[in-house]
Amino acid sequence: MTTALEIAKYVLARTDRSITGKRLQKLVYFCDAWHMTALDRALFPAEPEAWKKGPVYRELWDRTGFSYFGVSEKAMPDVEVPTLPEDSKAIIESVLSYYDQYSDYQLIELAHEEGSPWKRVYVEYANNRIERESMREHYSGVIARNEARPALPVTVYNYVLQEDMDEIETSLDDATPAPGLVSMLIKAKTG
Repeated sequence: MTTALEIAKYVLARTDRSITGKRLQKLVYFCDAWHMTALDRALFPAEPEAWKKGPVYRELWDRTGFSYFGVSEKAMPDVEVPTLPEDSKAIIESVLSYYDQYSDYQLIELAHEEGSPWKRVYVEYANNRIERESMREHYSGVIARNEARPALPVTVYNYVLQEDMDEIETSLDDATPAPGLVSMLIKAKTG
């Protein structure tokens, strides 16, 4: 199975510049969270920890720290860019494209938003584990509420909470349902 370091290498290979360790941590986190939400399977085994600056993957921290001067592919010469299934690549590409618009500090704020998996477990200096189920529940809610998010390919959705499905079905009774909900409902029912 793929590791957090390999996904970090994949992320670095997709960017044309070096990025801070903080940014790399957050991008790997969002790739992990949206992958779990859309495909109902982990991208890699390691779960993030809730640190002061947001979700952190220990093995990635041990390699890069927060590296204010930037991390590039060259920082991990012994780590291979993984060969990923097409559905995983589609999720990651969508996530990277969407989150590229945000600064490092905006990414931290997004990870810290009220109700987020990080917010639910953060205790200063405790480095509590953020469970994938919490990530999936939170980001499924983002989809159901039609909040700003990466433009995930509809064909990869495998997971919708029952309470979210109920909300989606109710919204279909409205004269103008939120964009994307109809195709998501069809996929969820036939998936």
